[in-house]
Amino acid sequence: MEIRHYLLMGKVQGVGFRFFTRDVAKSLKIKGWVKNLPDGNVECLVAGSINDIESFEKKIRKGPPLSRVVNMEKTRIAEGTQDIPDDFEILN
Repeated sequence: MEIRHYLLMGKVQGVGFRFFTRDVAKSLKIKGWVKNLPDGNVECLVAGSINDIESFEKKIRKGPPLSRVVNMEKTRIAEGTQDIPDDFEILN
């Protein structure tokens, strides 16, 4: 299992980005979470197969129609160091 942490910057709040991210993750059977940050960025943690994570990454880099991702920072996380939900959640 691959685990990655993402920080997405740009026009990513108020455009349905978290719901888009959740729908993409669920369609690929990826587990994890997504949340808005106070600074206007979006953070997410995902776990799944490498191929599914790569597909997820390409789709969220594009985002929903009204969004614009200008930067995406990603970090590979060692397995067992993060609690991963059984599904994909939108956090507050």
